[in-house]
Amino acid sequence: MAHDRDYVIFDHRGETGQRAGVRVSTKTGQTVEFACSGPVLSRLSTLRDLLLPCDQDSALNGGLCPDQAPSKPGK
Repeated sequence: MAHDRDYVIFDHRGETGQRAGVRVSTKTGQTVEFACSGPVLSRLSTLRDLLLPCDQDSALNGGLCPDQAPSKPGK
């Protein structure tokens, strides 16, 4: 298993339709995207029920992991 790669599973829905797949990036900055080729059956919402680590830097969770309380203004 290569540890010099990161991957992101994505499912984008918008006015122009839906795109889904996996984006793989290396430490050197190379990125390759593998798009789903068939019908997309999205179950990304089920990931929150698994014991996966939450990425606080991800825009997908607004920078807040479920086990964290929102910070209060001024703190």
